[in-house]
Amino acid sequence: MMLAITMPRTLRALRILNPIRWIHLVYMVIAAVLGIGSWWINGLIFQNLEVSSGINLVYWPHGIRVLTVLLFGLPGALGLTLAGFMVSPSIYTDQIWMTIFAPFVSGLAPYAARRVILLERTGESSHLELLSPKTLISLVTLSALLNSGGHILLRIASDFGDNHPAEFCAMLAGDLLGALTLLFGLRLLLLAWDKLVRSDRSA
Repeated sequence: MMLAITMPRTLRALRILNPIRWIHLVYMVIAAVLGIGSWWINGLIFQNLEVSSGINLVYWPHGIRVLTVLLFGLPGALGLTLAGFMVSPSIYTDQIWMTIFAPFVSGLAPYAARRVILLERTGESSHLELLSPKTLISLVTLSALLNSGGHILLRIASDFGDNHPAEFCAMLAGDLLGALTLLFGLRLLLLAWDKLVRSDRSA
């Protein structure tokens, strides 16, 4: 009797999780894997450019974050936040407030920038190859400002680090350099691929 009562409720609960919501979970997992993987690879390649714990003069994972929220929207931002929770204990050792709140800044800064920039330019798509260079630069710059500013405010509140203005400049420069290099490189590759496909079709 109990099983007969429980099963219909379970089925109704599963119907609520429609395919769209399931695909959102997939997006979150993909975003988390991209976030963790890009952070790990960046640490291997640019370890000598690390200014302070969590601050690097070349930080191309910020470009991965922007690209992720362009592709997946809010589920991508949540996946990036989840990735932040997985890596932040190794970055901010013995810094409980940084460990708790820094992942939210990392994951939500690019999503907030997307909401602001692309809503102001409603005629533009969120597809990377369709974004104008001006919009892409604006998106990356605002995201980097929100990310760097949020992290530095957390550092000040947590009494973590010492030269906060220098840390802000270094983090902002690293986010901008890494993200712009990655995204413009990908954009050029996508445009070249699209041109090649069109030329093949017209031949």
